[in-house]
Amino acid sequence: MDREVSDLLVEIKQDADNDLILSKAMRNSAAKVVLGYFFHMAEEGLGYRIDGQEIQGQMRRIANSKYPLVIYSDKTLMADPFITAYAPEGNLDVLSEAATASGYFNMLPDPDGTVRWMPLIIKCGDEIFAPLSVQTLWQYLGRPQLMSGWPRTG
Repeated sequence: MDREVSDLLVEIKQDADNDLILSKAMRNSAAKVVLGYFFHMAEEGLGYRIDGQEIQGQMRRIANSKYPLVIYSDKTLMADPFITAYAPEGNLDVLSEAATASGYFNMLPDPDGTVRWMPLIIKCGDEIFAPLSVQTLWQYLGRPQLMSGWPRTG
């Protein structure tokens, strides 16, 4: 194939890649872009199994939504106090890499099916993650310290 034709095809392909176009717009935006994603809360009901390698890839895509600092007052707790998810379902790599941050938008209905609350922390693997609402506000405010004035122990 002629080199000019080959170069033209590459250029046309890039121009037709809407995900790449969106990612470039996100990178060039003066505004901070915060993407949403969700967690699969359990393997049951999915109808398929997500392998460990795919889960790790998804975890990398949502890494910018981890809470930046966690301080436990008692590391010897017998029970984990967080709602735990099975696996995240993040965005495409090209979009995740271009975003300033991301946050989950899971809502957990009460037994009667009504949503009355939303968890401010979901744990997946060994990490804890922030919801889209908290991430959006935190980015808007310029990422101030999330904890201040708490009494210190020991």
